[in-house]
Amino acid sequence: MTMIGDKIKVTATMDCELVEWIDENIKSRRFASRSHALEFAIAHLMNEDKTEAKVDSNESPLEASVTA
Repeated sequence: MTMIGDKIKVTATMDCELVEWIDENIKSRRFASRSHALEFAIAHLMNEDKTEAKVDSNESPLEASVTA
């Protein structure tokens, strides 16, 4: 495992269509590099998972008890 600063170098194999999309977004300057695109996408997915976990852990309004 190779570390670069606080980051770890990894190797990924991806469908050609995905790599082409990433490369197009690098050309349009949305992403600085393929690494940046992958890191952005994975961070976004991780944040979605965390948000879903928070929603799942809260009591549903339908399950809330009503007191008079």
